Amino acid sequence: PLGKMTPGAAHEPASPSIPAIPTTVPDFIYKQVKADKASVTLKAGESEQVTITNSAPGAMNISLTGTLPGVEVKLDRTVLNAGEKAVLTVQAGNDAKSGVLSIQVEQTNQVIPIQVAIK
Repeated sequence: PLGKMTPGAAHEPASPSIPAIPTTVPDFIYKQVKADKASVTLKAGESEQVTITNSAPGAMNISLTGTLPGVEVKLDRTVLNAGEKAVLTVQAGNDAKSGVLSIQVEQTNQVIPIQVAIK
């Protein structure tokens, strides 16, 4: 009813106009928020600071996850705008135990481990 069809010249498929969506998070995302130290070593009564820097173009929310017995930890801010820094202060008490503290970056689910060694 529609007539006879004859094949035409072969055509290459058109290139997709929408780029493919990556299925994994590029590594550079995890380098946007970082700590200046991966570890601190303390004696009872001593404290040390770790600076966390946001080099991402937008704000990042950070939080401290977990605790260590006898170790007092303070994070001076939890929202870092582009280019801002936060200071994590770690202080060892008399009965402090070694371990790992973790800083979680909400937007990327990145976890930044900070090793705490007590001497």
